[in-house]
Amino acid sequence: MIFSFKAAIEFNLKNYTSASEALTDMPPRNEDELDHITLHNQALMNMNKEPGIGFQKLQFLLQQETFPPETFANLLLLYIKYEYYDLAADVLAENATLAYEYLSTDLFDFIEAVILRQTAPQDAYKCRCLHNPINYRKKEKRGEKVALSDSGPHSEQSSSINRFNMA
Repeated sequence: MIFSFKAAIEFNLKNYTSASEALTDMPPRNEDELDHITLHNQALMNMNKEPGIGFQKLQFLLQQETFPPETFANLLLLYIKYEYYDLAADVLAENATLAYEYLSTDLFDFIEAVILRQTAPQDAYKCRCLHNPINYRKKEKRGEKVALSDSGPHSEQSSSINRFNMA
């Protein structure tokens, strides 16, 4: 667990190489022996090099009884980042209960609007977050500031959104 913690710190400091190295410093273990947080962090750390493996790990975590709360939002946001809109739509449709449990209303609206924009731009325009983007962005910024001082489950979602916006 300490390796995951060190990797998370390095990742937040934008020392991506050090973050990946922290996870490889762990004693050798099979993936099924890893705790869910380490597996989640490995998925995120390797997205730039091997996104397919990262997606597999995040999907695997969603199928488990317990998983880090950020997993669902991260998987959807990464699908959008890599332009796998159909997969994001499928995951969202197949896991409606997770959407209500793990996504804020604004994040759900954003993901839904991005997915809709691909197939029905006129319907996407009607979504709250795209209808008035200036107010939505202000609200999102306030949410990020709150999330940075909050250690709750949405703090990782906000940092995921922030990393997505910077990409």
